[in-house]
Amino acid sequence: MLHNGTGRLKWRHFKILAQPLLVTLIVLSVWLWLHNHGYYQSKNDSDETTNSLIPLLGTFYAIVAGFILIRVIEEDGRIHECVADNDVERLNRELKKKIPPFVRVLLGAFTGLIIGATIFLPFDSVWSGIEHVGGTTFALSLYWMTALTLDNPFAVPGLRNVIPDEMRKMLEEIRDK
Repeated sequence: MLHNGTGRLKWRHFKILAQPLLVTLIVLSVWLWLHNHGYYQSKNDSDETTNSLIPLLGTFYAIVAGFILIRVIEEDGRIHECVADNDVERLNRELKKKIPPFVRVLLGAFTGLIIGATIFLPFDSVWSGIEHVGGTTFALSLYWMTALTLDNPFAVPGLRNVIPDEMRKMLEEIRDK
């Protein structure tokens, strides 16, 4: 829900869209410069990219990213349960769980390869290129923003306000030991 019951929008949700939008604008600028200077595949070579490389990378990306997103969403639910049960020890254990670094590297590599393969496709129309390169970049960036935000529970909009001050103090004491 994007409103707080009064009909007013929660602007913190739109902040989540700002970073992927910025990444998309940067990638589109690079793509436009490359396209205008003739750096793209020939039509014949692009068939291999669009028919095999991008679908293959996209399939693996979707599988890995889906498991990661499910994991961080379930973890978010468990954190809310810990807060509701006032279980500080369990909350501390849940907060320590993170996406493993090698999985971040794997998804980062897939992201770079998919966007890179899309950037070098030959588009006859600039608007078609903006649509494909921009859409791909925005979708992947939005996924990253969502997964990494959920992986850091204190970055989740509204969760900081859900954890009572006394629980936060107890968590700090546990971490200082």
